[in-house]
Formats: sequence, C-alpha cells, structure tokens
Amino acid sequence: MNRIEPKWSAAVPAAVVAASSPPPPDAGAGRLRYVAVLMIVLTACAKEAVVAEKQAPAPPPTVVVRELRAVTDADTDVAAGNATVADVTELASIASQRATAIAQRDQAAAKLHASQAELERLRALNADNHNVSDRAVQDAAATAATDAAAVQSANAALLAIDAAARQRWGAVLNIATQLASREKVLLEVAFSADVPPPARIRITGASGRAIIASYLAAAPRVDARLQKPIFDYIAPAADLPIGLVTVVRARVASDGVLVPKSAVVWNGAEAEVFVEDRPDHYEPHSVSTRIAVDDGFIDASLQPGTRVVVSGAQQLLSASNKPEGD
Repeated sequence: MNRIEPKWSAAVPAAVVAASSPPPPDAGAGRLRYVAVLMIVLTACAKEAVVAEKQAPAPPPTVVVRELRAVTDADTDVAAGNATVADVTELASIASQRATAIAQRDQAAAKLHASQAELERLRALNADNHNVSDRAVQDAAATAATDAAAVQSANAALLAIDAAARQRWGAVLNIATQLASREKVLLEVAFSADVPPPARIRITGASGRAIIASYLAAAPRVDARLQKPIFDYIAPAADLPIGLVTVVRARVASDGVLVPKSAVVWNGAEAEVFVEDRPDHYEPHSVSTRIAVDDGFIDASLQPGTRVVVSGAQQLLSASNKPEGD
C-alpha cells in the first residue's frame, strides 16, 4: 500500500513531526498514538491558517469617482408628492348652512333696523304733547330689544358655523359655489419634501393628459399617510373625477449641485459623501437630503466639479469606522 506523507507546517515542532512517524503495522498501541498525534498536528495547522488569514491586510475598496454638476431646470422638474381630487359634498352642505345663517342674520338685522326706527318715531310723537301713549312707546322698545337679541343670536350661530367650516376647509370656503357646481375641482396636495408650495403644479388626469393646477392656500389639514401638511390647489374639473390620486410634478426652485443617490451613505443619522481631495484619498463630507429629485439630492455645500465616490462609498465608510488595530 502506498503511504501518503503529511506536509508539515514550519510552525509545527520537529519533535511532534518525529513522534508522528507511522508505527510498524503490528504495533497496535503505536497506531493509536500515531492517530492522536496526527490530529494534534492537523489542529495546529488549521489554527495557523486562521491566524494568517486575520493578519492578512484587507484589499483596498474599488471606487468609482464622478464630478458633480450644477443643477439644471430639468433636474428640478420632479415628482414632488401626491394630489387627491377631494369630495366637496360636505363642503357644499356646510356652505349651504352658512348661507342660510347669513340670510337669517341679515333678516334679523333688517327687522331690528325697522323696529328701532319705529321706536324713535313713537318717542318723538310721545314727546310732542303725548301724541302717542307711553304704553305704545314701551311696546315699541320691547320689540326693538327682542329684535336686537335675535340679531345677537343669529350672529352667534353664523360664527359657530363659520368657525367649523373654516377649521375644516379654510380658504376653500370662499369658492364653495364654484366647486359645488363642478366648474373647478379641489386638489388636496401633500409634498414629500418640506419645501414651499409652488404657485403651479402639473398633474396627470384620468385619461393621461397633463393638467396645470394653481395654488389656493395652505389647508388646516394633514395628510394621514405622509403625515405632511396639505395644500389646496384648484384645477379645471375636466378629466379629474372625485377620488383620483395622481402624482404631482413641480419645479423645485433651488441652486446647488446634483448629488447622485449612489454617492450618499448614512453614517448614523448623517448623510455623507466621500470627496476625493487628492488622488486616491477620500474625505467624508456631510450633505443635505432635504430636497430629493429623481436622480439624487440637491446640495448647496459642494461646488460643481467636486469629485465624489459614486461606487464603493459604503466600503470607505466601513473602513473609516473600523477601530484602530482591527
């Protein structure tokens, strides 16, 4: 039978190698000793290989660097949020109640004006040699007081309805008639970024055509899904059925550079990029992710032409956070 000679590591003591020589075939105890020593040697070799692997330097990360460019108008025309065509049935009902309350207030005010005029006329006649009785003057005064109380009550009712309506609908209440008649529709818009609402936005109608909507006012409501403020926009009613949810595209007014998404890494809660300040040397730099566009983020802290890592940034971050001595 051919015998396979073991290849010993230089780290294994020579005495162990000598002791591990195969025994004669007829030596039973020697065979057991041979197997035990061989297992010790193999374990030592495995440990040495693990130590050597840990001590070997990690290969440097492969990085790709790109120059940043200035933001263009095309970059800032972005998907900025969602718009929902609101159901204004409740608004129409509240507007009707408010209109009724206004009519009742005006009617009460007109009646008070008439009763006060009658009271003044009777007082003048009573003062002119009692041409009317004191009782007539007293009755007229009581009527005027009742009418004044009715005006106060009507005003209180109108204020309550108006407060509830404006708390729910805000400035939309002023155009309730146009919305109820479907001359226009109300769009409840929530932007994904905390940016000032633009004067105009572009949405897509049910048939796919682009529609321009105009800003009305900030709404006293919050989008339940995004937990963002709602802004009310007005658009022509055609092609915008109630309940339609569509993407809002708007031009984000901003100066700076476009930072690609692939360049941004997160160091805890801080967004960073790695800037190449000299050949093959990279330094972390904090960037803003407040204004997100289709291809990345707009940042004003970097200049056009700055070279940043767009591939391999995560490996650089891991290496920079690695404790000394590891």
